[in-house]
Amino acid sequence: DSVSRYLAPAGLAYVSTALESPQRDHVYEFHQESEPIRMAEEAGLRVVRMVWDGEPRQEGERFFARTMAMVLTHR
Repeated sequence: DSVSRYLAPAGLAYVSTALESPQRDHVYEFHQESEPIRMAEEAGLRVVRMVWDGEPRQEGERFFARTMAMVLTHR
């Protein structure tokens, strides 16, 4: 079930997830930062704020956080 079904009209949801986690106990593994964002948007939610545990690498290198969290609300 989607978080959007249980979220009050003006409510906020805090969602955290691992990205490319080496642990096998995760139900789902994301490989790009855009995947959980896209999943939330497809469920009718909007990202209000994002935080992550990584830092940008050298100039020109691709950024990839290990974990990220989002605050979501209805669109």
